[in-house]
Amino acid sequence: MDKIRSLQAQLKTLYTQETQHRLTEASCVEIVLKLIQKGELSLVFTLDGKEYLTHDQIDKEIKNEIINHGGRINIFDLQPILNVDISVIEDRVIKIVARHANFYNQQGILMTNTYIDGVIEEISAWISERGSVNINDLVTRYQLPAAFLSMVIKRNMGTKIDGVFDGQFLYTQSYLTKYKYHIRGIFNAIMKPTLLFDIRQKEDFKADLFESTLNDLIKNGELLGEIEGKGNRTTYFPHIYTESRNKWITNFVSVNGYIEYSMLSKLNIHSPTTFMEELSIDGKSLSNCFVSNAIIKDINLSVSEFIKKGKGYLHIPSLFTIPLDVSDMIEIALKCPSLIDCTKKKDSKVQVEKEFIVSNGFISECLQKYQAHITENPSAAILAIADNTQEEEEEDQKPQDKAKNKKGAKKAPPPKKKQSTTTKSSQKTKEDVEKEIAKNLSGWFVSTKTKSQADSLNCEDLFLFIAREIRTSLEVFSAKLQTTAQKETSHIKANYKEKLKIFEPKLNALYLSLSLFESGIQSVKEAALKPTLSCYLLSTLCQDLFFHILENQIIVNDITLPAPAAPNPNSPPGEIDFKSMDIQAIVASIGDTIVKASLKQMADVCAPDSKIGTVQKFIQLVEGLAPKLEVQLKKLDKKTEKQLLFQHKKESTSALEKTTNPSTAFHLILASIHIKQSNTALYVNPQSPEILLGLVKSLVSPVVYQKLETYKDRLEAFKATNSKEDEELL
Repeated sequence: MDKIRSLQAQLKTLYTQETQHRLTEASCVEIVLKLIQKGELSLVFTLDGKEYLTHDQIDKEIKNEIINHGGRINIFDLQPILNVDISVIEDRVIKIVARHANFYNQQGILMTNTYIDGVIEEISAWISERGSVNINDLVTRYQLPAAFLSMVIKRNMGTKIDGVFDGQFLYTQSYLTKYKYHIRGIFNAIMKPTLLFDIRQKEDFKADLFESTLNDLIKNGELLGEIEGKGNRTTYFPHIYTESRNKWITNFVSVNGYIEYSMLSKLNIHSPTTFMEELSIDGKSLSNCFVSNAIIKDINLSVSEFIKKGKGYLHIPSLFTIPLDVSDMIEIALKCPSLIDCTKKKDSKVQVEKEFIVSNGFISECLQKYQAHITENPSAAILAIADNTQEEEEEDQKPQDKAKNKKGAKKAPPPKKKQSTTTKSSQKTKEDVEKEIAKNLSGWFVSTKTKSQADSLNCEDLFLFIAREIRTSLEVFSAKLQTTAQKETSHIKANYKEKLKIFEPKLNALYLSLSLFESGIQSVKEAALKPTLSCYLLSTLCQDLFFHILENQIIVNDITLPAPAAPNPNSPPGEIDFKSMDIQAIVASIGDTIVKASLKQMADVCAPDSKIGTVQKFIQLVEGLAPKLEVQLKKLDKKTEKQLLFQHKKESTSALEKTTNPSTAFHLILASIHIKQSNTALYVNPQSPEILLGLVKSLVSPVVYQKLETYKDRLEAFKATNSKEDEELL
């Protein structure tokens, strides 16, 4: 006890003593900062830096401010009150809400349970007064998120709030009862289909509540009607209207035998097929209408009688007396039991093609008629032979594909082309031949008096079908007839092959040269020069090649040439001067239509005034005509191109040594330089040295190009003065 008293005395003495050693304010601040840095002390600075607050103190002051503000306060309003950074306040608010269930933080607004209870009481009083409240009005009034308010309302439904909440509106039970009676009264008065959208707009009903209430009334049997459709086209059908409509449809079908779906659509029936099945009328639903079984039985009798006769053809629409769509008529005919049974048999007497039922007897009659026509007119056999070029190419490709699949196998030689046995039809497709057959059949079997009626019956489809059926038989028949004609012309073909030995090498030489020069044109970078080069090539080398083929055809077809209108004295003896003759007249005398057409196109392409002519098009025409001429064109591969370039270079050098003409010499020099430097050849007009000079500029050194320029200038001076001195200098 004495010890305690002694300590109390010492403490009293210590408190009464004056301080001898005091710390400055700066030292105190520095000590606190050191403790905070070491983590031994956790404090928060005020914004003015004059005070420190603990986190517990901040929490306490935040709670006090919420209470002082009636249980709700904005976090940003706390900053000037607490005088600390907003991030600190936000952090402490999060921790307060996490630790205490009676605090809420919604978008920066801090609230207590007490405040929320007050809001619930206000909402309850408001709904009792108004009957219904929109959640958006509550959001505007309380400045709180809709999701949060919805959660609070749902949590208090049945306890503090007496009503119904659908997520958007809050209603009292008395309001819902009045609403239900209102809707029931309106719909009990409706006697015809009515859009729900119109009623909702007129009465200003809320969409979700209106639809749910109406569905409940119909489900419970308080309203006798149905709802059909979607969106703004949703329609209410009262039972009294539905029953009268169904009776009318049943009577219409029984009297007329059919009803179109378009008519049902006008009666607000959106699924006609399903509707007619549910109505249980004796009949069948088709694509565009519903037909009674009585109509189907009548059609079946007519089809059965036609099958028994086994002659001619039957136009299906002609069986109907009711205005149906053609597709529906065909569908009814195809469902006839007599037709189904007949077509199932292997030896069926009839075939169906679109809107026609055709007997096999009529098809045989058409075949015999056409065979007689071919026998009387052998030239008509061409019409019955289809173009098999595609099938032949596929067959020729098979051995090549097999050779590719074998490792180390030698490259298979190109298959020999089958000799064509026709002239006119080799350019026609199967479809073209079938159209020609159909045209002739239509002329034979459709009389002039009934042609206008036949057009309405679509006889073209009928005879195209028959043409497809008999085409193969006509091909075989025509081939037999042509065998004799081929034997008679065999000696002509033998002579032609002898002449071909002389014709083919020159044609290949001209073709390869043309391909080489066309390749050279394509390698020219200056796009503006290409038309000029192509035009000169068309008017020279292309024309020579065309004349060579034309001369060959004159020999083959034994054409007698007319005397030239103005003979050319410079024309070499023994050669035909085509330039002084009527080329079109000579081409027209050629018998083979394919060769004639190709040569006519060649003449148009290489004509001086041609606007459609290109070297590539001319080459394509030559390549397309080669099989018809029985000529195997050589392709311009790298090896052949190298040989031709060497040959042209050699010829240019040889000609340069022999010529004494300065212009020719200059042209040959430029051509040799271009071939050597670019490894390409160009067929350029010697009278236009500036073209080659421009092209070799980038291929030679400046010194060489300067010499070429000087030579060109002197050459132009020589042409102007024709001076012997300039000629010797050149």
